[in-house]
Amino acid sequence: MKANISLKIVDILEKELSYADFAAKMLNNEIKIFEREYSMSSKSFLKRFEKGELGDDRKWFGWYGLLLSMNDWDDTKTEITKTLRAN
Repeated sequence: MKANISLKIVDILEKELSYADFAAKMLNNEIKIFEREYSMSSKSFLKRFEKGELGDDRKWFGWYGLLLSMNDWDDTKTEITKTLRAN
C-alpha cells in the first residue's frame, strides 16, 4: 500500500534531500583530502582503523567521524528517496 503524503510534505522532503546531497558532497570533499594526504582509500583506512593498526592519533578520529557522518547522510538520503518514491 502506497503512502499518500501531502504536496507540502513532498516539497519539504525534496528540500531535505537537496540539503542531504549538499552535506554529503561537502563531507566527500573533506574525506578526499584525507585520502590524498595519507595515500589511502577510506575503505582501507576503516579496516586498519577498526583493527587498531593506526593508533589513537586525533587525525584518524577526524577522518573516522567524517566517514560516520557520510554514512548517516547516505542513510538519510536513502530513506527520503524511498518515501518520495512511495508517494
